[in-house]
Amino acid sequence: MYRKLKVYFILLCLIFIPFNLDAQDYSEVMKPNLSIWPAQEYILEIDNAMVAEGGSHIQYYGKHKLKLETSIGEISNCVIYHFNEENLKVYIILNDQKMYMENILSYDEFFETNDAVSSLLYNNLPGEDMAMYGAEKIGEENFLNRKVERWSFIDSSKGDTVIIDMLLDRELRQIMKMWVDEKIIFEVTKITIGNIPDEMFNPPNDFEAMSY
Repeated sequence: MYRKLKVYFILLCLIFIPFNLDAQDYSEVMKPNLSIWPAQEYILEIDNAMVAEGGSHIQYYGKHKLKLETSIGEISNCVIYHFNEENLKVYIILNDQKMYMENILSYDEFFETNDAVSSLLYNNLPGEDMAMYGAEKIGEENFLNRKVERWSFIDSSKGDTVIIDMLLDRELRQIMKMWVDEKIIFEVTKITIGNIPDEMFNPPNDFEAMSY
């Protein structure tokens, strides 16, 4: 069962990573800066063509908390993160089994596999101190009734040249849409702004904690 939980965790991480141009060892640079986390709470509904089509992908952003919900085929589960200065608490929720697993991760462990939410913890967005090298701001436009910035980046790190374009919502510190060689691979389809109840960031009361 524990091995099955690890598979669910890896799958969910892959589904919700908007992009990972080059994974960085952020924890070696500095501790996470929770003060840059947006004060506004919000929900994103996402079409992520990098992983799976036809699934439901929803991200809930609270104050230093994140809930990732996915439904693809017969798999319907979620992961919840609580972030603090030293580490983060992770809940893996298994809805079908009405069970959950709780764990504490260091930031080293968290960033070993993905760059998810790194822009909420570090100044690494285009135009900031820790940003990717070579990104160019093209202009500004509206996306889902919000002001966004369009950026372009040429990536030759893997040998072949790839052109990456993205729409950035700097207030929410999120990439809203991304193209690779003019093909859409990631797109936020709906944004809901507003406070999210605390219970959304905890396992359901009737779920059983799984020991391991």
